Amino acid sequence: MDKSPFFDAMDPLHNMIADLAETHASLVRTGMHAVADVIGVSAERVFEEAALRGVEVMPLSAYFLRPVTSANALIMGFAPVRPDGLVTGMQQLAGAIDAARKRPASA
Repeated sequence: MDKSPFFDAMDPLHNMIADLAETHASLVRTGMHAVADVIGVSAERVFEEAALRGVEVMPLSAYFLRPVTSANALIMGFAPVRPDGLVTGMQQLAGAIDAARKRPASA
């Protein structure tokens, strides 16, 4: 079975986001989504910083009925993104993760 250009692009992007933002990302091969575990910062804070940069991600915790602290991860969808736009998006996401780490906690 041939891989799509998106799956071909995921290997280097996986390494890039891990290097730039010190995260662990795992690809969910059941669709055009990936899950990135976020280490050292709240996924909700990353979500907010990513939105400021025009990058759409969702904290995994948004998919739970009850509040959880164990699911500090982001859901990333790639269906509307051209393969050549993935690198730029991942660089912006890495910047959002870095900014979220530096942002003081809300009072």
